[in-house]
Amino acid sequence: MNQVAKVIVDVPAMQVDRPFDYVVPENLVGIALVGTRVSVPFGNRKVQGFVVELGEVEDVTKLKTIDSVMDVLPVLNEELLELGDFLAKETLAFRVSVYQAMLPAALRAKYEKYVVRLDTEDDELERLFEGYETLPFKELVGRNILKKRSKICAQWAS
Repeated sequence: MNQVAKVIVDVPAMQVDRPFDYVVPENLVGIALVGTRVSVPFGNRKVQGFVVELGEVEDVTKLKTIDSVMDVLPVLNEELLELGDFLAKETLAFRVSVYQAMLPAALRAKYEKYVVRLDTEDDELERLFEGYETLPFKELVGRNILKKRSKICAQWAS
């Protein structure tokens, strides 16, 4: 079985104000959680989206794959997603617009993300960080090591 995420894409238009299915690649399973922002292919471009549901299917031949995860931890919890759905329905707003309005300004800005080591006594983290105090978030995703997020904390840096 392959994990599939239902994603609300950042295209504020009536025709696309619904979830689209994307395959969660093996290196992002357990990282692409409900409420996290992801980068996905949509048409001939890449757009941001919000994972609103996870499931499993057998046949994924016609589905596109999530490119990357933008957050270490979900930025919207189940209650906020439900509130966003309610507000979108009541105000006739697009779901993605409501979800984005719920984010703090720091998360809406364009920043390069870094991960900061909090535990200086852990030998495994010492090898992971190779003597550095911070690592680029993209590097951690590429090296498939975000599953250790209980010992690291994302920090935003410009």
